[in-house]
Amino acid sequence: MKVEHTSIYIGDDTKALRHGKADKRGGSTTIFAGNSALAQDDPITKKREEARKKAMKVVGDAFAGEQKIDNDLADRKSHIDELRDNMNQAQAAMNQIDKEKDQLRESKGIAADSEEQKDLELLEKRSASMRVGSEVSLTKEEQERLEQIDAKGMTEYQKQAMEMEGYKSPYRKEISDSKKQIVEENAIIRGVKLERLKSNPMLDATQEADSIMEAADDEIMGMLIQEGRDFIDEKHKEEEEAAKKKAEEEKEKEEQIEAIREDKKEQKERVEKNKTEALTEQVLDLDQAQTDVKAEVSDIVDKMNLVIEDIKGSVVDQQV
Repeated sequence: MKVEHTSIYIGDDTKALRHGKADKRGGSTTIFAGNSALAQDDPITKKREEARKKAMKVVGDAFAGEQKIDNDLADRKSHIDELRDNMNQAQAAMNQIDKEKDQLRESKGIAADSEEQKDLELLEKRSASMRVGSEVSLTKEEQERLEQIDAKGMTEYQKQAMEMEGYKSPYRKEISDSKKQIVEENAIIRGVKLERLKSNPMLDATQEADSIMEAADDEIMGMLIQEGRDFIDEKHKEEEEAAKKKAEEEKEKEEQIEAIREDKKEQKERVEKNKTEALTEQVLDLDQAQTDVKAEVSDIVDKMNLVIEDIKGSVVDQQV
């Protein structure tokens, strides 16, 4: 049986025969699996599409995660800007209160360096030292002077000024809360940036996507090679079956020829036998004929001998 050499080319050959048709050159068969029906087979297409979707999801998830972080950082920076605006507005409101206090002082005819004004500032300092988280502290002399002021009582101007100072409380709280939030937001932003320096999610995702596609390509290559082998095995099987069928046909023909030869031989033997039997019969007939002739001749001779004896007897008798 003649077995053709078969090779598989995994790739694309635009000049080669397409759709899985074999390209035969010099008794060999080349299968272009890259653009043949093998490459377009549903399991392979499905495998490649699944790998592509998985790789895209990995990259997409990484990008979405990075985008979410970027958006979160942007939101935090925007929040910091809003907090600073709130602080500026609160500070502006407190500055306006200070201006109104100055106007009150001027309307009362109190000098900026007067003892009454200094006592007011000391009262404001004590109030500031009593606020939660305040870093303001009073000296011993200041505490003694405050005791004197308390004992004497505040002037009308000082009462009005301290009341106006109290209007600053919500603005101070706004500024304090905003500062805390700004510190927290900046800490989170720094932490995120530090974590990003430790890893590169997009690079990792891209490498993972490449690995997914490479693994799929390897698996698809194996599928193509296996299908190519199956194709070759099937082709060889068909060739073997064809050769076997041809051998059986040839054997059947040989058997028919042999049967004809045997038949001719038997016919010839029968003819020869018939000829031999006929010849034997003729010989036997001839022998029988010869025997009969001999018998007849012998009988004739016997008869002739008697006649001769009779003749001799007659002659003797006559002589006597």
